[in-house]
This record gives sequence, structure tokens and C-alpha cells, in this order.
Amino acid sequence: MSVALCPGPRVVRVLVADPIDGYLDGVTMLLRDAVVPTPAGPVALTLVATTRWGDDAVDLARRHEPDVVVIDARLLEVPDRDIVHELGTVLARRQVHVLVLVPPGADGVLGGAFRAGARGFLIRETASAHLADAICTVSRGHCWIEGAVSTRLLPPLAEVADTRAAASAEVHRIEQRLRTLTRSQHEVLTHYAQGRRPPEIASLRSCSVENVRSHLYAGKRRLDATDLALVVTAFFTTGAIRLPRLDLAETRH
Repeated sequence: MSVALCPGPRVVRVLVADPIDGYLDGVTMLLRDAVVPTPAGPVALTLVATTRWGDDAVDLARRHEPDVVVIDARLLEVPDRDIVHELGTVLARRQVHVLVLVPPGADGVLGGAFRAGARGFLIRETASAHLADAICTVSRGHCWIEGAVSTRLLPPLAEVADTRAAASAEVHRIEQRLRTLTRSQHEVLTHYAQGRRPPEIASLRSCSVENVRSHLYAGKRRLDATDLALVVTAFFTTGAIRLPRLDLAETRH
């Protein structure tokens, strides 16, 4: 008699770079051997390395081959180096996804980080509440932009969206197909592009989180998009989302 074996959790290898030892220790304890439930099945987080330096993160990525690099935005400012780009191209066999922890005063690096390929942005002081979920999301090539701080993070991302779209045939194709979305799909994707997570969207629409996820991924399939980050970009470049210009210094107070 054959016995059906249950597949184990998907393993996500994580490298963490943060300049403060105490914070780094806390993140290490949070992530070490964590198993995170997700709609696609459980994800086992494996912490492969930590460092306090941005340039070391690139060398450690070559050595340990992580799926996700969690890095403090201050460590991206290395003279004459584009750390996010280097992390994104360091391995030929797998793509490394970058999740940026944003401390106060680091807004200036967000646009460059997004242009270079970073797809996750969390406010450093409150990251622990969502860090594991954000890592799981980013590891699948999706965006994670903390909803509560989207007005702080999205303006610099919107500024680079045109540059990214100009070089992307897929974004252009998505733009042409936006009109094919159902009303519900368009509404859910709009909320998502504005930085809201599925539980927030479900609360706004008075429906279940499962219903939100269903519309989110049905819309992605209808747009024939390989990456939700490209859908977000298309919403900006077509004007489907328009954000007010904010004084970013004021939003930190």
C-alpha cells in the first residue's frame, strides 16, 4: 500500500544586514527557524548569515546564496557601489530579493533602491510585527510596502516608475490590459498598489481576506503579469493612482 507524503514547508534562506548589534540580535531571534503560515502553504525561514556592513552583505550573499536579503537602508549608502543592484545580480542561479528596513531620515535612498530592484520596504522601528510575513511575500517576487506608511514610501517610488516602465515591455502590455479588469479586481489591485495589505483591504471592502486574495491573483492572471510589482508600476504610469506631493520631513513627526 502506498503512503502519501505531505510536502514539507517551502524553505526561504535569509541574510540580515543591520548596523546595530542589539537590533540585529532581536531580528536573529525572531527569524531563527521560524515557520510562517501563508495561503500557499507554510514557509520555513532559515537565517544563513548576519552582518553590520553593506559591502559585507554582497560577499555573504555570494557565499550563502540567500533567497531574501533584509538590509537597513543606511547600509545601502556605500561610496561608488550600488548595493541593491549587486545583491540582485550576485548569483547566476537564483534571484535574490531585497527587503529594505527604513529608519528615520533615510527617505532619500528609497527611489534608488526601488530602481535597483528592491521590492520590500518596512519602517525599521515597527518591522518586527510584519517582518516574517514580508520576507515570505518578497521571496515570491511580490511587493511589500507597509500600508500604514505608504504615503511616506510611495512618492519616491512613483518618481522612478516612468523610468522603469519605459524599459519594460511587460509594463506596457499590462497598461493596455488594465481596462479588462473587473470592478472588484481593479479596486483590490488599487488598494494593493497604495500599500495596503489583504487584511486592511478586506476590512475596507467588508469581505474575507480569502476573497481579497482571490481578486488580487485573478487580476494578476487577467493582466498576464509575472510580477505584482509591475502591476503596481502600471497603475502609477497610467495615472490610475495619483499621490499628492508630500513634505516627507513632516510625515516623520
